Amino acid sequence: NVLEQTVTTSVWENGKPVPDEIRTIKNSGKFTKGIAETVTVTTQTYDTAGKPVNDSEVVTNNKNIDRKGNVLEQTVTTSVWDGAKFAADEIKEIKNEGKFTKGVAEKVTVKTQTYDAFAEKLVDDSLVVTENKSIDARGNVQSQKITTSVWNAEAKVPGFEPDESKLITNEGPFKKGVAKKVTTDTLSYDGTTWLMDSRT
Repeated sequence: NVLEQTVTTSVWENGKPVPDEIRTIKNSGKFTKGIAETVTVTTQTYDTAGKPVNDSEVVTNNKNIDRKGNVLEQTVTTSVWDGAKFAADEIKEIKNEGKFTKGVAEKVTVKTQTYDAFAEKLVDDSLVVTENKSIDARGNVQSQKITTSVWNAEAKVPGFEPDESKLITNEGPFKKGVAKKVTTDTLSYDGTTWLMDSRT
């Protein structure tokens, strides 16, 4: 198991590679099928003087991993450098449920909180539920429904309210997980019912 690694990305400029980004990755805690309990990724970018400066930090806490290495529950906290320290900017609470096929869960729920500069705290933002209705033996999703709800703090009873739903169908041969044909029907919620909005 890799406990710590550094990944340096360079871009080609004036006939030579120039460092652009450094990511330091630390894996800690218990490992299950190669999946660490906690993964911390610190990113630095290079300023105009060619000096690396702190940019962001993402901490993934895999709270629940089954014996096959499927992550059932995790929290992903993204922080940004404010000049003195890393300050929390976003938190995602992710739950994977149902049957897993090649690591792809039947149902994925992502609750997101973002930092409110006026309130000076993290507040609820959105709730996205992905239902993978059809997954082939290789883990390619053939049919899925993605429902997005947004937080309404001004409602009589504050809570998440339905906003958009996408019905996605992936057809044809898949190449590295990408389908030849993708059809997406988007529906919007008008407060009482779902209305067809577009097809792409």
